[in-house]
Formats: sequence, structure tokens, C-alpha cells
Amino acid sequence: MQLRVAVVEDDPRYRGTIEQLLTHAADFVLASSFPDPRELLRRAEASAAAATDPGFDVVLMDLEMAAMGGIEATRRLKALLPSVKVVVVTVF
Repeated sequence: MQLRVAVVEDDPRYRGTIEQLLTHAADFVLASSFPDPRELLRRAEASAAAATDPGFDVVLMDLEMAAMGGIEATRRLKALLPSVKVVVVTVF
């Protein structure tokens, strides 16, 4: 079984690199990619409201983003979808 991964990264080059790695990894599938954590949260809200599968099991979350920080985005995501795992990805 492949692990479905969503990527939240505002740097397009770095996000693209992560997407390529996931596309070629045998045990993972790139489920979604978001340049803005608010887009991820909209998907999570819709999934939680409809009690449906969000389409991802794990989120790779950047910490430092312009629209909303990864810590706040993670807090909101876990409130909506507690079973989704979050892995922080950062250059710090």
C-alpha cells in the first residue's frame, strides 16, 4: 500500500523537487500539492464537513510561508482531520 502525501510549500522550485521525489518513490504517491496552506485547509474543511476521505494520509508542511505559517496551518488541519499525520519540512 502506498502512502498518499500532500505537499504544502510556497517555494515553487522546492515544491517541484519534492513532487519529483515523491513521484519516483515506490512507497509514496503524490496525492496533492499546495503553494498555500489555505488551499489545503479548504480541502480539509470540505472533507471534514462531508465526512469523506481528504485524499492524503500525510502532509509535508513547510514552516515559513507568507500566507500562513506552517505551525498555524498544522494546528488548524489537526483540528479538522486528527488522523492525518504532519511532517514538518523546513530549511531552518
